[in-house]
Amino acid sequence: MIRYKLNKNTGHLMPSLPSLVTLLQFFGVGLLFGSGIIRWLVFKGTEIGIFRSEAQLGFHLEVIGIAVLPLVNLVLLGRFVLKLSKIGSISLYYQLKLIERQTHKALLDSATANRKVDSKFIDVSKAHADFSKSNRHITVKIKKLADQTTDDLEKFAEMLSACLVGKNRSLIVLDYWLSEDNTEFIYLLDDIVEAKARQLKPKKITELRPINDFEITVEEGLTFSFLRSPQLLLVGNTNSSKTTFLKSMLAQVFMFNEEVDLTILDVKSEFSSWDFLPVRAILSDSEEILAYFEELLELVIKREKEIANLSARDDITGATFMNFGKEMKMKLCVIEEYSAMLSSITDTKMRKRVQDLVLSIVSRSSGVYICICMQQPRSELLSTAIRDNLGVRICLSNGAITDELARMAFGETDNIDNHAPRFSGYIMTTDGQFSKPRKFWNINLHEHGLEKISTFKRAFLYGQRLRKNRK
Repeated sequence: MIRYKLNKNTGHLMPSLPSLVTLLQFFGVGLLFGSGIIRWLVFKGTEIGIFRSEAQLGFHLEVIGIAVLPLVNLVLLGRFVLKLSKIGSISLYYQLKLIERQTHKALLDSATANRKVDSKFIDVSKAHADFSKSNRHITVKIKKLADQTTDDLEKFAEMLSACLVGKNRSLIVLDYWLSEDNTEFIYLLDDIVEAKARQLKPKKITELRPINDFEITVEEGLTFSFLRSPQLLLVGNTNSSKTTFLKSMLAQVFMFNEEVDLTILDVKSEFSSWDFLPVRAILSDSEEILAYFEELLELVIKREKEIANLSARDDITGATFMNFGKEMKMKLCVIEEYSAMLSSITDTKMRKRVQDLVLSIVSRSSGVYICICMQQPRSELLSTAIRDNLGVRICLSNGAITDELARMAFGETDNIDNHAPRFSGYIMTTDGQFSKPRKFWNINLHEHGLEKISTFKRAFLYGQRLRKNRK
């Protein structure tokens, strides 16, 4: 926090106190200047007989002044070298400093909101910019003042987007949150040009092999985990590359180290040509779908009991299906076009039963995961109760994302670009990784011709060989 004093005559804000470093520098310069005056006075006094010999006071002050200045500057140099070693670039260092100055100026311009009643001082939050080499993202931390609330968190996000100009004009606020200790507003910035460069463009499908099991790569450095955020909602209008994303996700599932029991509910026959999958891996008949969900709920309940017994037997807390080793596989149900699936069930009671079964399944956790794909997640099709239990939500753009679609997908419209280009989208998870919808570029399977059926068959067979060799 930096405290400013309002000049009543000019109306300008002036720092009420200089920084400690500035004070020490003034102190060192003052000692040197003062020592020179004292030595001159002593010298003149000795000449006219006031002093018998030159006193050493001026010399001592000069030595202290000479020591203070290099020491202070050495500390500043050390801080500069340390920060430079963390970010690895002088130009990036000055960019961070520019971000801090631009942010501080914007905070200063709006400082009247922080002025306390009957006080001549105005408190202005201090901004600090940092860079992470691991994900190549810039974060800006703004000190939260005592009288500021979470409403200021969003207000500062808009301010930050507007104040980053010049060299920083390509930066956008990607996400923001309140620090765990409730003392800082943290903003994650992203460069539009670098973001496009993180788009996945694999030359061969095996490049998508996941590093960690049950984890899906969305773009370079951006993943989500079925274990941390169970259940998935994938939405987007026609030509939003939904199917491309879904197929890339399934290719990664095929290549997990652990086998996944996959079922695709496909009434529109989008995957009917995937004949390399096991028998009954793809269901399209409405009666088969109802029977499948009935069996799936029974399996979920059975697994919950088994997990509870395991926890009691081994005296452990938080056991999952993974604690059973090979006996209990992850089960993934992909519903391709959820609305079309419901429409195919003509009987009203049967349709309502399916919706109830889906809700019962997604609200439990036992290694059974559901991926719901649809264009418009309207409440009459996908109830709020179901949507609230979907841990990963992805909305893809066909050149536009309306506020209505964003609200249905995320419950909010913050940070959503209504004119987001095709092949881009937003992702939000319930595990705290993305507290706000985060923009990403959808995978490009077309550049190297990986959209063919044979490509996904290759991924399926690759995963089978991989698991066989591990036994």
